[in-house]
Amino acid sequence: MNIVVDADILFNSVRERSPDNILKRLRNAGHDIFIPLTVLGEVMLTCITEKRREEALRVMDYCDEVDPFWMIPNKRLQTCCPCIEETDARIHGFTDETHLAYAAAYNSRSLAIHYFLTTDEELPHLNLRCKGKCGLDAPEI
Repeated sequence: MNIVVDADILFNSVRERSPDNILKRLRNAGHDIFIPLTVLGEVMLTCITEKRREEALRVMDYCDEVDPFWMIPNKRLQTCCPCIEETDARIHGFTDETHLAYAAAYNSRSLAIHYFLTTDEELPHLNLRCKGKCGLDAPEI
């Protein structure tokens, strides 16, 4: 399965010293981990602005271990961002919308994105009508 993670999932996995934290367990079970560029940006910005240099280095080391696929902007992302923004007002922040938009933008017949893993308790309850509006499918949250 292909799984996209949000910033909190990445941060929590980096902080958890256990060798079997969630992302390592998923990876070891044969699942592929995808990290949007915006997730990496949010994590690094937090480390830089809060002067958490050591944590930034741990993020880099952790990503070497987990070996995720990096999601960079694509043409479909231009469609997904406004579509998700208009779909449900319960999304708390621009970053949540954008991370979820990456997952939807990459979800296709040639590369299925099965899940978007988040700690945000509101996101699983969203009414995403992406397929009807833009023809793209958001993954299971």
